[in-house]
Amino acid sequence: SSATKSGINEILKKGTLDRVIKESTIVEESKLIEDFFIHLKKEDGLSVYGLESIKQSNETGAIKTLLVSDEKIREEQIERLANDVEKKRGQIKIISTTHDLGEQFHRMGGLGAILRFRVF
Repeated sequence: SSATKSGINEILKKGTLDRVIKESTIVEESKLIEDFFIHLKKEDGLSVYGLESIKQSNETGAIKTLLVSDEKIREEQIERLANDVEKKRGQIKIISTTHDLGEQFHRMGGLGAILRFRVF
């Protein structure tokens, strides 16, 4: 109710800040997944899914953003892939399965990439 120190403490105690951060994370993840699906639908070659297609795209440094579901990131092979993508200046985004789009992404394999350029 105020912008003073006690007002800030009130926000922290009520958990408002945590809810806002969680919601903004879900919005960011949803936008990335939507972009991924838009490229797939357009068939413009700027998104790929499946381990082999992603590995091939990574070899050329084409991966701008690697999307990995929170349940898939625990796999050793995926962790190695993510580290390699980062070395080639790609971003890694872990997608939570606690929201609808995240769950949909996980059901289709939980691994996808948005590319800088077409590979195939």
